[in-house]
Amino acid sequence: MISSGNVGDGKRRNSLNIPNSRKNKKGNPQDWPSNYGYKGSTGVLTSTNDLLKWKVALLGNTALSEKSTSLLFRRHVEKTKEIYYGYGWNVFDSSNGEVIVHSGSDDFIDHNSTFRYYMDRDIIIIVLSHDGIHKGTEKSRALASKIISLIFDP
Repeated sequence: MISSGNVGDGKRRNSLNIPNSRKNKKGNPQDWPSNYGYKGSTGVLTSTNDLLKWKVALLGNTALSEKSTSLLFRRHVEKTKEIYYGYGWNVFDSSNGEVIVHSGSDDFIDHNSTFRYYMDRDIIIIVLSHDGIHKGTEKSRALASKIISLIFDP
C-alpha cells in the first residue's frame, strides 16, 4: 500500500465543513439518505466492469443508435483552444491520438474517477478511486497517467 501523504487529526472536512462521514456509513450506499456526494447525480453506483460493458454497448450501438452514438462523441463546443465538449465528454487530440474523457470527483467521501477512450487504438482506461487527492491530483487521474505511460511509452 502506498501512503496518500495525508496528515492530520483524522477529521478531514469537505467544503461544507462536515466531517468526512465515509467511515461512519454502514451498509449499502444506495440505502443512505440522498446526497450527490456518494451516490452520483442520479444515484448510480458502478464498477469498472460495468463501465466497460457500457462502453461496449455504446460503441456496439445497442444502447443508442449509431447516429446518436456518433453525436455523443463528436466535438460540439470548444472549451479551450485544444479541448472540445461532446455530449458529456471532453474530446481532444493527444500525442497518442484522439481521446474521449469523462472524469469526476467529490470531496464528501473522496471518490473520483476517470474514463479515457483512445478511439483510434481502441484502448480504454477506467480508474475508480475512493482515496482522494495525492500531490494535488485526484488519485484516479494520477493512476490513469501512469497507465498511459506504460501503454504508450514502454
